[in-house]
Amino acid sequence: MDKNPTMLIDCSTIAAYIKLASFKITNEAVIKKLYTLKNVDERSFSVQTIQDAAGTVVNMDFFAVTIKQLPNLKGTPATPEQFLNYFRTHINDFSGGTKFNPYDNLRNINDTELWNSSDPTGAMVHIFIPGPAGLWDNGTVITAESQPDHWIFSTVKSPMDGEHPVSGNRRFGIYKQQNGTYLIYVKGVDRITDRLTNLLQKTTGLPLNSADALWEGFQKKVNEFINTNGGSSEIMPPLKARPNWDLVKKVLNGQESIETLKKNGGCE
Repeated sequence: MDKNPTMLIDCSTIAAYIKLASFKITNEAVIKKLYTLKNVDERSFSVQTIQDAAGTVVNMDFFAVTIKQLPNLKGTPATPEQFLNYFRTHINDFSGGTKFNPYDNLRNINDTELWNSSDPTGAMVHIFIPGPAGLWDNGTVITAESQPDHWIFSTVKSPMDGEHPVSGNRRFGIYKQQNGTYLIYVKGVDRITDRLTNLLQKTTGLPLNSADALWEGFQKKVNEFINTNGGSSEIMPPLKARPNWDLVKKVLNGQESIETLKKNGGCE
């Protein structure tokens, strides 16, 4: 079962966000796949790391639902791993206007079967991201790591979507707490990818505010599903922090301690 992911953005748990920020793809099959894809279209395929983005702040967030009793799936009480797998393979039922679909737009590349399998490691997902006034800013992610109790999306520049609007990693998982309840959660660390969007974020709050709305919608829909399918749950208040990138970078590079980040607005 997943280690405690709650990592409320406070001074005792900020280290876990630094760990997710510094996450790198190590799975050999995923590395090989990305290398092969880059050879197919060298101009367009690359992992978007948080280090190479343009955002002046780092988005750190945690959106969760506390599960007191797991729901039924097909009339049978689900295990935590079964429910997380159901959430992943039915993610569009929980995501509102944003849609997650397996990548299928590059010669013979079609990740539908892989994404819907029991181990989606390496599956790329196209994300349709609606915006204001009918605009959208789509993105691609790759399933960089997958275990029965969690998976991690890393952002990818792709021929289909160009650059993802943010660069970084997002973890989805389920965790059993000491009191016997569970948390199903979404946790991300990322930065705005390009300078123009970073300026938009400074002046309007977009796109990060829109992303917050997406994950708050996830909380609502997951909570509704659990409580209408024989389970019991409640929404946790969202947790968000946006410390300055220059300071976080120094922590990632070992030039400053996490204690310095704690003292300068990285947590409360």
